[in-house]
Amino acid sequence: MKSAEFNDAVEKYNDNWFNSHKLMIVLLEESSGSVSHGVTSVTNRSVTINRTVPEVGTCDMAEWHIFIEYPETANISDNFSVEFTNTYLR
Repeated sequence: MKSAEFNDAVEKYNDNWFNSHKLMIVLLEESSGSVSHGVTSVTNRSVTINRTVPEVGTCDMAEWHIFIEYPETANISDNFSVEFTNTYLR
């Protein structure tokens, strides 16, 4: 995500928003920008992210920021985990 795009994405996360929400940001680094991601499950103990991996990648490093919003009352586990599944495109 480019700086301007990132700034636009986080603009709504101000003091007022955090009065009633919590935010988890998962930062992923991939060896190819052609790998895409989708959140498939979110609980107070974990998030599951599916990685879609093409047969041929672009060989350019990429970073992805995944924003997961919770209500302020969410009781997030101290042992929170990020789990992955993979879908391989052939």
